[in-house]
Amino acid sequence: MDISAYIPFIEQCFEGRAYTLEDVPGGRSYDIKAKVNCGGKDYIVKVIEGNSGREEYNPDRVAWYQVLSRIHSEEPGILGPLRYGVVNNHVVTLTEWIRGTQLNDLLVSSPELRILLGRKVGALLHKLHHQEFVGRLIREKNVRIVPKVMERITRLEDEIRSCGIRFRGMDRALDYLHENSGLVSEERACVVHDDVRPENFIFSDGNVYMFDFDSGTISDSFADFTYLTTVSGFGDRKFSYAVISSCFEEGIPEGFWETNLYFSIIKLLDYAVYKYHKSGEMIGEQADNYIRIFDDYTNPVPDWWKLADELYRGRTM
Repeated sequence: MDISAYIPFIEQCFEGRAYTLEDVPGGRSYDIKAKVNCGGKDYIVKVIEGNSGREEYNPDRVAWYQVLSRIHSEEPGILGPLRYGVVNNHVVTLTEWIRGTQLNDLLVSSPELRILLGRKVGALLHKLHHQEFVGRLIREKNVRIVPKVMERITRLEDEIRSCGIRFRGMDRALDYLHENSGLVSEERACVVHDDVRPENFIFSDGNVYMFDFDSGTISDSFADFTYLTTVSGFGDRKFSYAVISSCFEEGIPEGFWETNLYFSIIKLLDYAVYKYHKSGEMIGEQADNYIRIFDDYTNPVPDWWKLADELYRGRTM
């Protein structure tokens, strides 16, 4: 790790106070990370795309972290950066380091907490999706998410065709995207985390914290549940149910399931391309899972939801 070029940023953050640095392993290989202790508190400094070789940063990412920072100031459970800036054409952030347990570990060690933790995550997602100032910014800057989603689908389809990628149910999945493009709603445009899974939440002192917004974007709020509805394992269904029902306060909005399937298919295509480029292999189990839970793409409501609703509706623990 080479953090030396970013020392001035760190010193500016702490206004000359003494601090210590510690390497942080793991994560994306192109990120530079360091754990910083100052005044008895821990923080993480992250250099976005610090090792990617890119000479220019995306100015939109500065605006992105600015928005997250403001959200964090009002809702501490959403771990946006305390400080952010640009150094050597890279975006640099300073975020609180929360001591606690990742939810994926806690769900295994304490399965009795799945509903309670799920409801806490759902409430946090609701707050993330309903930031009034974000809605105003989207309207003022005329941000349009539909063209962005359509462009993403076109790009994925072109790559799938050029690489010769095939998997079971692919044609039906693509047909669903083509037939239901009107599901994406500009009215629901908001900040989405875009990687909502237990690994990206920390439980500490009775509170849940959401972190790792590097994949986040402005999109349809219904796009934030794809992992919970399609990928999470059988043991996490209770947690997933609690997240979704809590976020929508026990009432699933009209069109949610159809739109969730739409964005879930996009994620499936993303993964198909990723796996092909990483290993040259076609997806199998993941595609079969989609066919099973969505009844060969004929039913947008996951096959597990009805039973979960009967078992867990109204429960808090």
